Amino acid sequence: MLDTEKLRRLQGRLEGRPDRTDTGRLMPMTEKALRSTYPPAELVQAFLVERLLLVAGEPVRVEDGCVLAFTSLARLIEMDPQARPVQKSGIEAAMLAIGQDCPRLLVDGKWVIPRPAVEALAAGDSWLPPWEDAELQYDLGDSVRILPCTDPLVIEVSGSTRQEIEAHLLRISRLPRLGVAADRIEFRPVRL
Repeated sequence: MLDTEKLRRLQGRLEGRPDRTDTGRLMPMTEKALRSTYPPAELVQAFLVERLLLVAGEPVRVEDGCVLAFTSLARLIEMDPQARPVQKSGIEAAMLAIGQDCPRLLVDGKWVIPRPAVEALAAGDSWLPPWEDAELQYDLGDSVRILPCTDPLVIEVSGSTRQEIEAHLLRISRLPRLGVAADRIEFRPVRL
């Protein structure tokens, strides 16, 4: 939880001037990201330079700890025709989510941007998805495969026997890098 002074400073950084020429259209990089194979990873890159729309007033939170954000006015109106949009850069939206103790974004009510990605975005940094992280894959070993999904992160663990799979699960569950890569992890045993 943030103390009052830190929260005041964070809110001060979030108060920016809106672009009065913005009509609420879908931004170009965001549009491209939404057409990609797995949008959340591409959306994080787009949000480093493009804006999101939030609902005016208190950020709308969903029960699983996400702040709602929208890529266009059309998407926001689909959810609530009476909602007033507020423009925020992707970085500002990420800082707001962290400041609200709600460290994930739910984009267009469909795509979850996980905590590690939101933290990177708030810092103005790029995010390396766990399934693209060669060092993490090396640490996990050959019997483990990370699937391209974020919430939860799905990891398949292969082995020829139950004991072998359990040994792999025990070993990888102790890896500190795995806890940094995702909030929620689902392990799926796969028998060879």
